[in-house]
Amino acid sequence: MRKSIIIITLFLLALTAGAALAQAPEGEEYIVQADDWLSTIAEKKYGDPLAYLTIVEATNAKAAEDESFTIIDDPGVIEVGQKLWLPAEATLVAEGVSVTPFIPGPPEIVACPDFITASPVYAAEVEGETYECGLVKVPENYATSGGRTLELLYIRLFSTAESPAADPLLYLSGGPGGSAVREAGNPALYANMQLVRQSRDVVFYDQRGTGLSAPLNCGGAQGAIGSLVELPDIGQDILALASGPKALLLHIGLCAGGYSDVGVDLAQYNSIASTKDMASLMTALGYDQYNLYGTSYGTKLAQVALRETPDRIRSAVMDGTSPVSQPQMANSFIEGNEQYVRIFEQCAANPACNAAYPNLPDRFTILLNQLQENPIVLDDPIVMKGVPALIAHALGVSDPTLKAIDPTLFSFLLQVSSNVSNYAGQVPRIILALEEGDIETVRGILSPPDGESVPVEDIQIIPDESSILPDNDYIAPTIETLLAEAQQVPAVANDSTPEEQWVALVINHLVTRLQGDEAQADVVFDTADLTVLPAKGRDPQVLIDYANKYLPEELAAQANALVEAMTPADVRATMWHIDEVAEAMRFNPELTPGYHEEVTWAVNCAEDVSFRTADVIDEAIAAAVYPQLATGGRKEYELFELICSLFPKTVVPLSFIEPVVSDIPVILIQGDLDTNTPPSQARDVESHLTNARYVPFNSKGHVVAAKTATCPGTIAAQFFNDPAGALDASCADPFVIEFELP
Repeated sequence: MRKSIIIITLFLLALTAGAALAQAPEGEEYIVQADDWLSTIAEKKYGDPLAYLTIVEATNAKAAEDESFTIIDDPGVIEVGQKLWLPAEATLVAEGVSVTPFIPGPPEIVACPDFITASPVYAAEVEGETYECGLVKVPENYATSGGRTLELLYIRLFSTAESPAADPLLYLSGGPGGSAVREAGNPALYANMQLVRQSRDVVFYDQRGTGLSAPLNCGGAQGAIGSLVELPDIGQDILALASGPKALLLHIGLCAGGYSDVGVDLAQYNSIASTKDMASLMTALGYDQYNLYGTSYGTKLAQVALRETPDRIRSAVMDGTSPVSQPQMANSFIEGNEQYVRIFEQCAANPACNAAYPNLPDRFTILLNQLQENPIVLDDPIVMKGVPALIAHALGVSDPTLKAIDPTLFSFLLQVSSNVSNYAGQVPRIILALEEGDIETVRGILSPPDGESVPVEDIQIIPDESSILPDNDYIAPTIETLLAEAQQVPAVANDSTPEEQWVALVINHLVTRLQGDEAQADVVFDTADLTVLPAKGRDPQVLIDYANKYLPEELAAQANALVEAMTPADVRATMWHIDEVAEAMRFNPELTPGYHEEVTWAVNCAEDVSFRTADVIDEAIAAAVYPQLATGGRKEYELFELICSLFPKTVVPLSFIEPVVSDIPVILIQGDLDTNTPPSQARDVESHLTNARYVPFNSKGHVVAAKTATCPGTIAAQFFNDPAGALDASCADPFVIEFELP
């Protein structure tokens, strides 16, 4: 039955819609004015832009009674003079809609996760004295009262100043889906933030659904695909889908269906909700105004905060800027393009490079066209070593062997160059070598004699200690994870914590079932049910219910006795442990710990794909200087649209994708070789900010502060100390490409 429910959920989730009002509620008439959006009207009337849907429902109900009102088919289209019906606040309260601002309670101070306390970066820190971790509770849906709540995890690094500034720094992670608390252990980023910390507190927090803030983890759901493959009636169809070009549809769709099944409202995972979380968090921590340092998607979130909560934001730094107004999902297919323009510009400005490699733009176009029509087949393939091999491995390439040279080589070279800038300096040399048919020079760059090889890994390796062979490759990650966890805690030790004992009981029983005659598919499905427990909250009854359903009576009694003795902190630690187990089951090996891709899709679907048709990818490729480097097209974007149809209808208004206009002081730190958010995107954002300054790092890639200490922190610290003052960004000047000459 459970299997049927998940499959049905996958295909019907997109059809779910809120019930329309049977009759028009009590309310008042409103005439649309110039520059009105439904979201701005909702903001003025109810204090929440996401409450615009209630205006749509009320107006449509009123239109059924009074023909002077027009039915709203598209919430993004209203006309000046059009009549709207705004429901009264009392009506909204009766419908369960909150009309009063949420006021957070004080934070709950908790022990920091092991990955923080055990990190070498924090060796000189003292938990409770120089830093602390805590939780702030917020509503999943700010527009309703009495609904599901979320715990946001934060780490606060206390300022080293005797009298810290009243306005701290709030760091915003990228993704969407990244864990800022995890990033707080990044050595370069930590070093940069130390400079800011000399004058003010620095706060990192996991955005909703990420890290350990009510995480939405797809590991268990993806493992369940292996169980579906084993079903006799539809297994082959599922296998064809799981191993074909639409595999991502199945992975993300099953995950979305599973979380919706346990009550998660995926429509609430968006940037507007996150800006409310930010304000709630900082209020709970006792701050009025605060500064922002956003990286990648965090820069988009910073822009939304400038628009939605301008009274709270004192200043902002954006590092690797992603505009709210651009189609980032479509751009992702052609982002490996602009960096060559930048490389060629820097070469032309360097007399020696320009003399050695004149007219690179035109030559590159000719070369790409030649390689596109006639790829160079290598009789002696190039086995990449050193940095190129490491980057290939990080990108999930299991075999870093180059058998032919075509335009995709240059897309890959940008990934290498954006991480190790000296490779950007070899790009003109590679172009010249290919023009001359000199493959050995290319081989020497991609496979340097002193470079170490990265071993080719077989997909899904089962430990030697195990006699359990998976029925299929999709079940393998779950089995491998269960075995590894059982080996880590082979038995319930008396000196272990209640959390460790409970998880050990459950995991060891699952392994015992695998070692018996039970079908692997059934065990894996029960494991998937285990991995969604953290989404059900922190009620210990959730653990008891699972044990009663899936453990034999004697083991269930032991597990429940453990739960009855647990403190709230023990229950939370158990849920965090379960999330770690789910992370280990993920198919995507390059995902960093704490990164949750269900949030990636929830946000991008709500704020990007849902607002733009597949025409946008054709436009993006047509506008590119080197369209030969496109890594996808209309077909791939249509898959994105199909995936997004599996999520609830977006509650984000169409006005969201309007450029953010603000006079709040902003600095845009930008790597010239950024393959995720190219410089032109930062310039686009800058053009709408009347008090912004742009600082380029000409030899750096995406998110300078995470890879380069301590220049970004030096710039940020002086800016936060005096946002309106003169800025010395000269430390960025030495970051230029050093070109290799023939």
